[in-house]
Amino acid sequence: MTTARNNFRRKRNRGRRRRGSAAVEFAIAFPILLLFLIFMWEFARAEMIRQTAETAAYEGARQAIVVGGTPQDAQNTVREIMQAVGIKDTEVDVSPSVITNTTSAVEVSVTVPMRSNAWITPLFFEDLNVHSKMKLLR
Repeated sequence: MTTARNNFRRKRNRGRRRRGSAAVEFAIAFPILLLFLIFMWEFARAEMIRQTAETAAYEGARQAIVVGGTPQDAQNTVREIMQAVGIKDTEVDVSPSVITNTTSAVEVSVTVPMRSNAWITPLFFEDLNVHSKMKLLR
């Protein structure tokens, strides 16, 4: 009987000694996990910005290549798409600057500065920009 009682006391005391170790392990692991999740979130946002810039460049080029399309139409389309998802400070370049019925190709270039559109990367990459270019032929 005393052996069973001693084993029970040892197990109970072992739990008391380990009680603080879970808190220490959590204090070490939680910031690392949180940092990992924040960076995953930020890289997902960067990918969303890149994909939106590609889509906006394509849609802008589509607006400009049709008969009667203008560079201003392309720029407006790109800015509408970018603003719809909350992307700021987008630079749009349409080439050629004058589009006529004989224009054979239109190229739309979109540049998005990450410093004004990301949450964490501006702290590390101030000059990081997302570029997208689309060229459509008639």
